[in-house]
Amino acid sequence: MFKKKPKEHGNMDTKQVVCKDDLEPYRQPMVFLFDVEEAVAEKLNELRINSYKGSFGSIIEVKNKNHEEKFLKLNYDYPANLHEFDVVMLDLTKNKSENYDPSQHQLNNTSGNTAHALLSRYPEQVFDPRPLSINIVSKDLNDLFEKKSVIIAFCGSEHVSEYQFVEITSRGASITGREELSSFRFYQNFPGYKSRSGRKVKLPEKESKLSPLFLKHLDNIHFETAYYHPTVWRDGKNQQADDFVPLLLNERDEIVSYAHFVEKSIVFVFPDMADKPSFVSELFKTYLPEIVPEIFPFHGEFKWLDDGDYPLPGEKQLLQDRSEFEEKYNRYIAENEKKLASLKVKYKFLSDLISETGGTLVSAVETYLRWLGFESVVNLDDTNPDILEEDIQIDCEDRFLVIEIKGIGGTSTDKDCSQISKIKYRRAEERGKFDVFGLYIVNLNPPGFIGGFLV
Repeated sequence: MFKKKPKEHGNMDTKQVVCKDDLEPYRQPMVFLFDVEEAVAEKLNELRINSYKGSFGSIIEVKNKNHEEKFLKLNYDYPANLHEFDVVMLDLTKNKSENYDPSQHQLNNTSGNTAHALLSRYPEQVFDPRPLSINIVSKDLNDLFEKKSVIIAFCGSEHVSEYQFVEITSRGASITGREELSSFRFYQNFPGYKSRSGRKVKLPEKESKLSPLFLKHLDNIHFETAYYHPTVWRDGKNQQADDFVPLLLNERDEIVSYAHFVEKSIVFVFPDMADKPSFVSELFKTYLPEIVPEIFPFHGEFKWLDDGDYPLPGEKQLLQDRSEFEEKYNRYIAENEKKLASLKVKYKFLSDLISETGGTLVSAVETYLRWLGFESVVNLDDTNPDILEEDIQIDCEDRFLVIEIKGIGGTSTDKDCSQISKIKYRRAEERGKFDVFGLYIVNLNPPGFIGGFLV
């Protein structure tokens, strides 16, 4: 297809933000950053946030001339396991661009008889892949709502692009479809909006948990979009939805920033701001751990007290001792689990006796009899499947045992119970002896009860 295959996080393209001073990042939350500025990534680095960087792609300067057309591929970069992340941050306020490079859009490694691409033709001079990339990524972002997670988006103005999808075969290229997409559709419940640009913002009368943070940045905010408060039909009329919380208003009392609670997750939409690194740093250090403590188990405003830089007397030795205890404990648990797994395999026939039916139950009884010490055990289902009578025979020299096994639900019928007597007398007649005994074993319902009788 025209799009690149998403990658697992931590590879050469989707890069992990490595913490300074050789300190390991906290395991949780896992944070993915789309197109954030380097200073923001560095601030998260200082907080030891486990973060990875990717992109929705760069605008391509195609500079098409009259009658010229080009086949293009998307240039985004994001991981296939985006659904595993706890926080995803999108910065949609920047416009990165690059010149068209034919080597980046060749149909290399194409398998099969068809290839797919995006068509750019005159008079288009600039190709913007981001709305389509965002549309593709939105499928994974919407999956995040099924668990506790946070989506943070810095939104400027909307970008809309029309795409022409092309299928390429040995007979040439043909357009298979057209679609117009918006950069704002990164989640399915995005509210209504309109273009509105300005710098004068204020807090709503009903302040939020983020109000103290916004107060520090009110003079450095630039908004380009205003949002409508979603409504729901309740008590016979349209009313404002309770799961949508305005965070910032402009002087017309229009919403320019909001929090949207969607299923188990929260979506924060912020305007652009001058000191974004400081805003993000405080957001992660102080406010998000309070709002969603489930995904910030190791963070808090004073977590630096526990990071090892200020140890108490004897603390290092105690931590070292605990580390050794944990290592021994983990090793013991691993060995114990290995032995337990081996034990379950070795004695699986015992659990099969009270849980299985059919051939599996017969094999379990056969193994059980050998385990009890019977040597001459013959499973007729394996050795002579054409004999549709007893399942197992045991030659004890001074006597001969025939066993019929049933795995049934409910109660064994009179016919089932009398069958073993008929088999017993046929075997006695064949042997010309009265040393034959019959055993009827049945796995009854409820599960876990096995019974039998000897005739």
